[in-house]
Amino acid sequence: MPDPLYAAIAGAIRQPLDGDAFERCARDLLRSSYYPGLRPIPPRRDAGMDGVAGPDGEPDFVLVATT
Repeated sequence: MPDPLYAAIAGAIRQPLDGDAFERCARDLLRSSYYPGLRPIPPRRDAGMDGVAGPDGEPDFVLVATT
């Protein structure tokens, strides 16, 4: 008997990945679970960074999400 959930996952893995959506998802998951102060960095000025967290705008760390 085929497993429809497995088939859906296997089919999705073969599809192209939207890098912007991936970065937003990674940032949102980290913000909701661990780093409530994590905020996005505006595109084209990010120097490869996708998010930053720290007090008063000073980064404790930066987020780089890559596909």
